[in-house]
Amino acid sequence: MPVATSNNEVTVTIAAIPFLPPSAVSHMKHAAFTSEDGKTQYYKAVQSVVVTPEKSVRLKTTDGDVIEWAAGDGKELAITLEDGTGWKMCIYCTACTAANVYPTPEILDGIENFETATGMEARRHLSVFHNTFSRRLKTVHDDELFCDGCRDEKLT
Repeated sequence: MPVATSNNEVTVTIAAIPFLPPSAVSHMKHAAFTSEDGKTQYYKAVQSVVVTPEKSVRLKTTDGDVIEWAAGDGKELAITLEDGTGWKMCIYCTACTAANVYPTPEILDGIENFETATGMEARRHLSVFHNTFSRRLKTVHDDELFCDGCRDEKLT
């Protein structure tokens, strides 16, 4: 008897979480993010997620790291590791921060609402995280896709 291993998850940026339905947030078990220089990728188990719908998110990992964003923070979210090391990352790019959710119509509507609220234009592509579909801006440099903020960092 064949066993299916694909779960058709969608990778979303962590800043999109306030725009997702509560059912999606309650099933979020893992998050991924990169170091400020982009050389280290963190894959962490989620301890808690505090959401104010369409306004803010505060995600805490089981290691004590915190990722947070509020609509008033602009186009960057704050990452603070358990040891106090902190930096800001782009809110748009799933190469910067990501979580996986199942693509129900409500979740896809939430992603669209995030894009509208933040002025983002996105397209689908194969993600670097777990080979799932994800959303990221169309900017190409050295055959890699980056959001504008990430691309600017790579160019300097």
